[in-house]
Amino acid sequence: MRVVSRGTEAEIAVTVHERVEARRAMLRRRQQAFVGIIGMFLLTVGSSMFGLVSPWLILLPVVGGALYLVSVRRAKVAEQLFARRQATRATHNRDVALRPSTLSFAKTVLEPIVETPQLSSTVHVVERGASSWQPAQIPVPTYMTAPKAVRAHRVIDLTKPGAWTTEQQTAEAARLAAIAPSRDEVFDQVTADAAANEISARAANQ
Repeated sequence: MRVVSRGTEAEIAVTVHERVEARRAMLRRRQQAFVGIIGMFLLTVGSSMFGLVSPWLILLPVVGGALYLVSVRRAKVAEQLFARRQATRATHNRDVALRPSTLSFAKTVLEPIVETPQLSSTVHVVERGASSWQPAQIPVPTYMTAPKAVRAHRVIDLTKPGAWTTEQQTAEAARLAAIAPSRDEVFDQVTADAAANEISARAANQ
């Protein structure tokens, strides 16, 4: 089978001899195109120097040369891509040929079916015995049973300056007098402290 080519060696995938012949023909066409472009350029330049043709005609061989270079470059890239694909394909075929063919057989294991017992949905009520758990009685805190505190309402008479302050001072003095120790208690405490200090001093001197 022969693959139809578009003019490049990279698109001809036949025998080695035909590939070599195709490359020679392609190089021959490139040489002919290059010589033709150079000859046309020199002819146009010479004719424009003698005034036979317009100098603008020099652009024709220049544009032709640019198109020729682009065509050669595309053909070269196509050849490199074809060679890379051929190398990859050859490597893959070699790996497939060297790889041993192994078949894996799945082992089927039959497991016995275990019947699961059906759970009953009946609710059984068990009587509590003497050893069963009983909740402990927790005493209620006193702040739950204590009477509600009543806020004292104070009436301040602003028409008498200093009356409220004097009343507060009198109440504070009465409160301090109620909790303060008597003179006899203070004397007894001072005497006890002095005796304790004297005993400690004698024990230290001995």
